[in-house]
Amino acid sequence: MFTLISNLGSITPNYKIAKNIEDSLPLDGGGKVGVIMPKKLSAAARKLRKHPTKAENLLWQNLRNRQLEGFKFRRQQPLGPYILDFVNFDKRLAIEVDGGQHAILKDKDKKRDAWLKAEGFEVMRLWNNEVFENLNGVLQLIRAELTTPSPNPSPPKEG
Repeated sequence: MFTLISNLGSITPNYKIAKNIEDSLPLDGGGKVGVIMPKKLSAAARKLRKHPTKAENLLWQNLRNRQLEGFKFRRQQPLGPYILDFVNFDKRLAIEVDGGQHAILKDKDKKRDAWLKAEGFEVMRLWNNEVFENLNGVLQLIRAELTTPSPNPSPPKEG
């Protein structure tokens, strides 16, 4: 099963805030005023994309190219001080595929999940063995999260 994290509170990362569009991270197809992505984080994300875990690769083969209900996912996407395994920005869903090391990293994961929640994301954590042993069930859970109307819909975009 996955754990859908919610209501963990808010924390403030120690990050530089962009003052104009040219300095910001393009999250939704264009620059936005917000968190500036450090170059080291970008390089780390690139390395993770080149060397995915077997579980991440298997899940990516089913999420890429809008294969799941037409939803666009990005993999190993830097966001704030973190790199997300998979993210859908339209529905603000972050998916983390965790190996055994996360059983001992619970505090770090809680801090990360709280930051993402404060930024308006839902976090779905999946164990590697879930992806291997029940891929169809995992995809059904992701599909359900994506297609279920949000209780707090985002305000309409101006423009």
